[in-house]
Amino acid sequence: MHFSDEPLGARCNPIVTTSSIFLSENLLVPRLPLQFMSDSARYSGEFSLLAVGDSMVFERLSVFKEQEFLRVREILKSADVAFTNFETIMRNGKGFPRHKADPTVWLSSAPFALDELKWMGFRLFSLANNHSMDYSEAGLMENLKIFEKSRVTFAGVGRNLSEARTAAYLNTSNARVGLVAMNT
Repeated sequence: MHFSDEPLGARCNPIVTTSSIFLSENLLVPRLPLQFMSDSARYSGEFSLLAVGDSMVFERLSVFKEQEFLRVREILKSADVAFTNFETIMRNGKGFPRHKADPTVWLSSAPFALDELKWMGFRLFSLANNHSMDYSEAGLMENLKIFEKSRVTFAGVGRNLSEARTAAYLNTSNARVGLVAMNT
């Protein structure tokens, strides 16, 4: 999506970013309408989707042993799908801070951040957000490479507009979930 008078590519290569939209009727209801369920899920009638907001991981999560924290992990792992918006990028030192109108925050996480979120139980990610381009195209491309290598399901960025706009699908034993992610 392009919302500027500038020609696409004048500021950066054509990469789209933003908030996440599930292809279900309601993100917060833990059951999908029957028309969105696979045959096996229709048969059982059950599907659980847990959605949280932004994830910004700057330290390891797997070292925490507090019961309350581990209970949150159990809840996330018990869902058919746990979703989060990955609000930072993993850039391995690539890219440089781009100019921002409000240059107060550039977010960057170590590559272990994704492993920690997977350990927590997250399986579906939006990469489309206001921090996707904090470290310019090189930072975003490194983040994309890390996500592709990890083989998790994500949407919202790409090497071009077509990739960035493409829906991502996650198959579970109870349903197939689609995600489209964009940034306004």
